[in-house]
Amino acid sequence: MTSTTKVPFLDLVTPHQELKAELMQVVEKALGTAGFIVGPMVEDFERDLAKFCDAKYCVGVNSGTDALRFAFMAADVQPGDIIITVPHTFIATTEAISQAGARIAFVDIHEQTYTMDPAKLREYLEQR
Repeated sequence: MTSTTKVPFLDLVTPHQELKAELMQVVEKALGTAGFIVGPMVEDFERDLAKFCDAKYCVGVNSGTDALRFAFMAADVQPGDIIITVPHTFIATTEAISQAGARIAFVDIHEQTYTMDPAKLREYLEQR
């Protein structure tokens, strides 16, 4: 007879219990003032995160997709440019590439690291 133990994939409840009162204050303030859309709360966050990251600037955006798209814009990606990524990614990655007007090229992952395989990247670049 085998016994099985369920291991939760990701517990997002327990870590927040001790912070619940503090988090709810911030959520209520943000909802009551629409402070999550520009304004002092966002400005404070951007300033504090820039300081924490030892960066000159920080810009809060609404999603990771926009963060990627704005990074492509800052890198002066032009329509028709090729951005290489892995096929083992979230759709937001390719969506941001498309929104920037670039073309998507896929290079497969390394089977042990699950990151882009350098040998396959080299092969892709040499075949271009």
